[in-house]
Amino acid sequence: IIASDPLEARRELFSERFNITVTADNRRVVENSYIVVLAVKPQQFNEVVAGFADLIRETHLVVSIMAGVSTASIEAKFPDIPARVVRAMPNLPVHIGAGMAGVCKGMHAQEVDLLRAQRIFDTG
Repeated sequence: IIASDPLEARRELFSERFNITVTADNRRVVENSYIVVLAVKPQQFNEVVAGFADLIRETHLVVSIMAGVSTASIEAKFPDIPARVVRAMPNLPVHIGAGMAGVCKGMHAQEVDLLRAQRIFDTG
């Protein structure tokens, strides 16, 4: 697992608490991942995705937890490929291992993509 955050304090927290690789570079995350989770505020979506959209390939699964941003809006950011997008809406108890997430697939996502996204939020 590799995660990015612009704030050094948050990167240190993620690294120490979850023992994962961290970076401030979203492009590095995409280059080293096959599942990319978009966990940004909706108003940051355009700017953040513009920084790495050219790196997304058909082999990537893009999972979004952004409220109010449709799978079609996300797919539109990757016009040259049939982007595999899944939208997830985890509820608050998922943070303590007692929640659940509703998921839906975009136009090009497959059932296996939906299952992979569900496993990310599985608290069982």
